Amino acid sequence: MIGLNEIQSVIFLIIKKTRFWFSSFFFMFIPMGFPLRILLCILLFYGSSVTAQNQKLRVAFASSLLPAMQEIQNSFESKYDINLELIPGASGTLTNQIMHGAPFDVFISANKKYSQLLFEKGLLTGQPINFIKGSLVIWSDTPLDISSSDNFKSLIEYLQKPRVQTIAMAQPNLAPYGDAAEAFLTDIGILNHIKTKLVYALNVSIANQYIHTRGANIVITSLSSQFILESSVPQYWYSIEYDSDLIHTLSRIKNENQTSNIFQDFLVDPKNKSIFLQYGYNLTIQ
Repeated sequence: MIGLNEIQSVIFLIIKKTRFWFSSFFFMFIPMGFPLRILLCILLFYGSSVTAQNQKLRVAFASSLLPAMQEIQNSFESKYDINLELIPGASGTLTNQIMHGAPFDVFISANKKYSQLLFEKGLLTGQPINFIKGSLVIWSDTPLDISSSDNFKSLIEYLQKPRVQTIAMAQPNLAPYGDAAEAFLTDIGILNHIKTKLVYALNVSIANQYIHTRGANIVITSLSSQFILESSVPQYWYSIEYDSDLIHTLSRIKNENQTSNIFQDFLVDPKNKSIFLQYGYNLTIQ
């Protein structure tokens, strides 16, 4: 059954595609004076601007989602006459921008804390939707002498070795992956022993620059980063067997743009949601 959102999108598409033919008909066959022609031009231009404005959707999201969101953008725009503007960033930074009036329509946070804060402030159309779940991984510039990073004793010993001079991760107070990394280091009892080695990036994407430049010995980042980088970065990746609170939430910002519900329905469709599976996200949230 065709839903209301699909009907709305088709109507917008018909209006956009047929505007030229309607205007040509009026100019060629309808008698009118010069002032009336000028007025018609203004009305057609105004109508075009309103429709174009309605057909733009600004989507703010955790930067670790960028490659998956680019695929989503291609798939969505091929189906609907709506242009997506992708705005990646640290979830905490984007939340602060939304609270100060940033004109976003949809927000995907890398944890529940930030979207819940926006909901409590009355800035969302409804409760955030628990969408997908992310995981942490460790990148190392040399092989770790452990079978996997859930062997926490070996990992603790390795991180304290003199050869490990720099450990990079996202900023805990801005990026959920940084917050999860700090919680992980705290839980295994190593954080206070390696604080002088830690360097922080604004978000996961910037933290990954330490991988590209070999600017750190260890980088704690997202599993989605491994899916993207491991074929081009010939170093070593290790999964972290740690139940981090990286439940990504999907929210619609309360504003006058009514097309955000079309995008929300598109994202939660299992067929489209499965795109995130290719980038290491868990689609099942306990």
